This record gives sequence, C-alpha cells and structure tokens, in this order.
Amino acid sequence: MQGTLTSLFKMDSARGMEIGAGFTPLCFELNQFIDLPDNKKEELFEPILSTMKKLGRLADATDRYAELERAKMEQLIERHKGDTSSIQVSHQDSSTELEGAVDDVISNSKSALDAVVKLLKPLWNINLATYGDAGLQVSKSLKRNVPRGFQSSVEKLIKLIEASEPWFRKLRDIR
Repeated sequence: MQGTLTSLFKMDSARGMEIGAGFTPLCFELNQFIDLPDNKKEELFEPILSTMKKLGRLADATDRYAELERAKMEQLIERHKGDTSSIQVSHQDSSTELEGAVDDVISNSKSALDAVVKLLKPLWNINLATYGDAGLQVSKSLKRNVPRGFQSSVEKLIKLIEASEPWFRKLRDIR
C-alpha cells in the first residue's frame, strides 16, 4: 500500500518515501484496528487524500530545496576556487532563492498539519480548522475528547505534539 500511495502522490524520491512512510502505515492502522462504522471510515477518506496531496507537495518542496542547495554549494565552491582576493568576497551569494525554498517547505509542512487534523473529526468528533497554536490546541482537544479506551493510543502523539511546540512556534515565527 505504501509504495502505491507514495507513487500516486509523487512521493517516490528518497525524501518522499521517508515522508510517506510515516503516514501511510497510520492510514492502514486506522482502517484495520480502529473499530469504526463504515460511514465513519468513508469520512476518513477525504482527509487522508488531502493529507497525502499536501505531503506530496512537501516532498516536492523538500526535494527542490535540496537540489537548489546542492547547486548553490557547487557554484560557491567553484567561485571560491577562483577567488584570489585576500578577503575572498566573490564567494558570497544572495540567499533569497534558498530562503524562498525554505519558506515553501515550511508552508507545505503547515498545510499538511492543517490537513491531518481533519482526521480527528470522524475519529473522535474533534473539529479543528487548523493545527493552530503550534499544536497545543490539537493536544488539548485530544486530551479532552478521546475516549478513555483510546487515551493510551494517543498518548505518544500528544507527547510528540507538546515536545514539538517550542520549535514549531519558532519555525512559524521565522516565516
């Protein structure tokens, strides 16, 4: 299933496979191990597809950044080799292209997180529009709304969200 989904959403690069590898098993587990009525399983379909599309865009943005960085570094090394000045200023380069590529990765990451929270509605009737507040709203909603029988299952997710909050907030603020 993973190879099919990652290829379908154009995530067949190394980074795309890495990104898809984290999400597609989750989709399989949701379908296989969570006892949901068929209509609720059908409600999961759209958020899963939306998230996969966003993850595909994230994989593309990450690949574009890596390729641009590689090309810029090669250019920098070549210019540095030919720079005979005492202060070697010719190797300095404008980083606006790389900054734009980083912004694309950040934007696509946020977009994927906004899409994945839509999975919470059919699962536990948690209706969030976005990942928002660096994930703290998601964490609070999971703690309050997930039935006791599932709390141990989402405990790792809650810890991951809460541990990621400081760097995610910094990342968001940089943008």
